[in-house]
Amino acid sequence: MAAVPLPEFPMWAKFGYRFIVNNFVTLFLVGSMTAVGWELLQLGPDEITALWRSLQQKPIESLSAVFSVAFVAALYFVSRPRPVYLVDYACFKPPSTCRVPAATFMEHTRLINSDEKSVQFQTRILERSGLGEETCLPQRTTTYPPTPPWRRPARRPSSSSSPPLTT
Repeated sequence: MAAVPLPEFPMWAKFGYRFIVNNFVTLFLVGSMTAVGWELLQLGPDEITALWRSLQQKPIESLSAVFSVAFVAALYFVSRPRPVYLVDYACFKPPSTCRVPAATFMEHTRLINSDEKSVQFQTRILERSGLGEETCLPQRTTTYPPTPPWRRPARRPSSSSSPPLTT
């Protein structure tokens, strides 16, 4: 039997569902407050004063109810995740001479490091890291033997002060 495709929901239905799920507590509190307000509006002045006197006769229960509602509201507002906005996005595009395929990187690792366990560990990390064949590394990692930074001659700052950006 062929699988029946699910119907496509209209875009407004998706936005409505997302709004309800993301703002469930707020919508619940607004609805509850509206219902309580509506009930209070339908009471007469004598019934409101009788309700107020009954609340004054039981101050501990009234205060504990008010503080528990305030505590739950404060806990809700404190535990909400803060929105994160991506303002601008740009990537540094290094020169093609910095591109190092995985095989070249592992060959350099074998030449520099004589410990076979370290080379196997580095191989496992490289396989699981998800780095591709277009990965770029600093030039000091691609030279053999590696030259420490203090022994390299000073290079012109033009390549690092205004790099080409891709967006």
